Amino acid sequence: MRTFINLLKIKESLNGHYVLMANLDISNIDWVPIGNVSESLNGVTSDNFTGVIDGNGFIINGLTMTTYFESLSSYGFVGYNYGTIKNLKLTNVDINISGIQKDTMAGGICGYNSGDIINCFVFGK
Repeated sequence: MRTFINLLKIKESLNGHYVLMANLDISNIDWVPIGNVSESLNGVTSDNFTGVIDGNGFIINGLTMTTYFESLSSYGFVGYNYGTIKNLKLTNVDINISGIQKDTMAGGICGYNSGDIINCFVFGK
């Protein structure tokens, strides 16, 4: 569980360099994207992700998003990526959100990318 808590800390410093050190199963939560959180979500504020996430070849399993937030316009592991995401594998991804508007973006690794995605794999729907 501690590793999962560390994964959530990425949201506190969006310009940091992070390396996954083990496979993670996050299928028991409804994921809220990194780099795409607004004040209406538990009082937490956030901007775009500009750091580095190195999956180190490990797997994050069970990324699930089912809740529509009117304040979000980008859904994925990362909402808005302006950094680098590399060597990351996502399995059993399930993005199934009712109420999404036509200007909303969604993807496994990120909803919107203006950075680098290198050597990543996504399996799911």
